[in-house]
Amino acid sequence: MLDLQEMKSISKTENVIFYKLNCPFCKAAEELMKELAGLEIIKDYKIYILDKDFDNQTLTDLVIDSGWKPEGIQNFCAKPQIFIQSEYIGGNFEFYKSKWNLGQNQSGMINGKNSPNRTNPMRF
Repeated sequence: MLDLQEMKSISKTENVIFYKLNCPFCKAAEELMKELAGLEIIKDYKIYILDKDFDNQTLTDLVIDSGWKPEGIQNFCAKPQIFIQSEYIGGNFEFYKSKWNLGQNQSGMINGKNSPNRTNPMRF
């Protein structure tokens, strides 16, 4: 399994989804990531799977280090957790609200004409 330093390195160099099998939120995030890659908005991406590639605590430590702040008694971050071009995006909800989906990337890589601007299939 990956340790925290390896996960930090991955999140800084790859477009990545930290994924939980059989999770509908992870599947929705993967579909949007696949569309972004197909439109060549991002380069390829990788998926890392919970309990195969990483554990909950290490992922939680990574996202806390990336700026996530746990609320209340929440012990672990939700899955998926997404990083694009070394930027911490967050979970599925944040990914669908992000500049990557809405076409508001300040670098000019994305514009309103070629961004997916898809509605979150999880209905939020």
